[in-house]
Amino acid sequence: MGFAHLHLHTEYSLLDGACRIEKLLDTAQAMGHKAVAITDHGCMYGVIDFYKAAKKRGIKPILGCEVYVAKRTRFDKIHELDSENRHLVLLCENETGYRNLMAMVSKSYVEGFYNRPRVDYDLLREYHEGLIALSACVSGEIPRALLRGDYQGAKGAALGLREIFGSLLAWLVLANRTRKITRRHDIKSMPQLFEKRFQSPAMRLFSCIVIFVFLIPYSASVYKGLTSVCSVILGINEQVCMIIIAIASALLLVLGGYMATLKADFVQGFVMMIGVTALIVLVVLFPQVGGLSQGLSNMADYMKAHEMAPLPGKSAVALVSTLLMTSFGTWGLPQMVHKYYGIRDGKEVKRGTIISTFFALLVAGGGYFIGSLSHLFFGETMPEGGKDFIVPLMLDSAGLPNLLIGVILVLLISASVSTLSSITLTACTTVSMDLVKSTFAKKMEDRNLAALTRILCLAFVVLSYVIANYPTPILEMMSYSWGIISGSFLAPYLLSLYWKGINRAGAWAGMLGGFLTAFLPAALSGFTTPDGPLYACLAMILSFALCFAGSKMANVFHWKSAQPNEKFYSPGTEE
Repeated sequence: MGFAHLHLHTEYSLLDGACRIEKLLDTAQAMGHKAVAITDHGCMYGVIDFYKAAKKRGIKPILGCEVYVAKRTRFDKIHELDSENRHLVLLCENETGYRNLMAMVSKSYVEGFYNRPRVDYDLLREYHEGLIALSACVSGEIPRALLRGDYQGAKGAALGLREIFGSLLAWLVLANRTRKITRRHDIKSMPQLFEKRFQSPAMRLFSCIVIFVFLIPYSASVYKGLTSVCSVILGINEQVCMIIIAIASALLLVLGGYMATLKADFVQGFVMMIGVTALIVLVVLFPQVGGLSQGLSNMADYMKAHEMAPLPGKSAVALVSTLLMTSFGTWGLPQMVHKYYGIRDGKEVKRGTIISTFFALLVAGGGYFIGSLSHLFFGETMPEGGKDFIVPLMLDSAGLPNLLIGVILVLLISASVSTLSSITLTACTTVSMDLVKSTFAKKMEDRNLAALTRILCLAFVVLSYVIANYPTPILEMMSYSWGIISGSFLAPYLLSLYWKGINRAGAWAGMLGGFLTAFLPAALSGFTTPDGPLYACLAMILSFALCFAGSKMANVFHWKSAQPNEKFYSPGTEE
């Protein structure tokens, strides 16, 4: 694999870059570089010359810019507050990205210029399509936070950027190809995809069992989160709260069925956006925070006073693994196939890309932002009940009016019950349709299939309740679920969309290797290890490596499992 400079300044980075474009590319050509990027500070003056010179030498030009990001917004220009800025490297993935980057850089001069041409997060959200973001140099927001030991601040910034660019990436990489393949072959679930792509009923059975069993910890983590909020705010026993939530979820599934859950999912996004927006506003206005600017200032003072630098190696590993798991762990969940199968055309892909990216930024980014302010409430003391109770106790200590607390609770409960129902339905329909009906009762009538699904939903709810009582924190419990499922299925799923060379042997190697990598450390620890996100990342990475290695080995030794499936990729009528 060749090396490529992705952060590089030319003579157009005034008072910073010294590389002349012609000499730079002559040197790159002499060193055998296949690609080189240009990322001048705040401008794109050299892009055309760079592009032409690189093409002339047979080098792939990667166009980009290291933009200045305003501390507040690009329209704020008060010296005491806005004289500093943060760096962010943006690279163009395609022509859309190039046009968006030109628009952002132009607006940074016309609208945001104050000492430097500045963009802000509003522009990044509006023009993020087709762009790849890098954390930049030590003047980037993430590196600065890490250098001053602000682990939570770095994590919040990274997750905020990830939600802008990461959710978009999932839609760009998976949505359209999944839609085409699933519609072409009438594939409605991940187990069906594996069976048809790799011509393996056994792979369908394996994936059905793994999905059903290991979506239970995911469901249980939602129970634990909602229970912690209700028990603190309402003062009700945790067991009572959990039983009420389980009953509500079961009633929605058993009495409402499939369509009721779909309708609940439709409004869930709006409910969660309203709830998170209200929480952000309220937390920022808490006396312990004192407003946005004062809260950020207080956090900076706290970090300095407690000498939270440098960031220990273990904390850095935990940060990176958490980011990777939350960014890519969802890609391998069975819901992805369900979701993208339902897309009707390319226009819906574009709409979904925009809506999902905004939703992810607000909900996930807002959640991490709220959590990052927890030191202002508790200092260095972990609150009673552990980290699962940090945000609930923040709300409880703020002295909010009962009306506001009631509104927040209604929003949280409705969104959480909808999430629980969606997880339950995914797991149980996988078993009833892809395991029971496809294997043991192929002539089962629809009404009997619906009854079986409802029974499985009840069993799933009960099992989720039992697992939720296990003393494992929410993040670790979720990491076991995502790590085992995505560690098993992400690589075969993604490679099936893009690489005809993956065969049954490679898929099995990736599935089993990823499964064991994530499952064994968790099981040996009694499902109490705090390194769940790390094992999840290792499982996903190893699974890709094993898919490639297993496929190549099967071809070399001419195994029967190496047979190609060209028909799977032949164009169909439903595109």
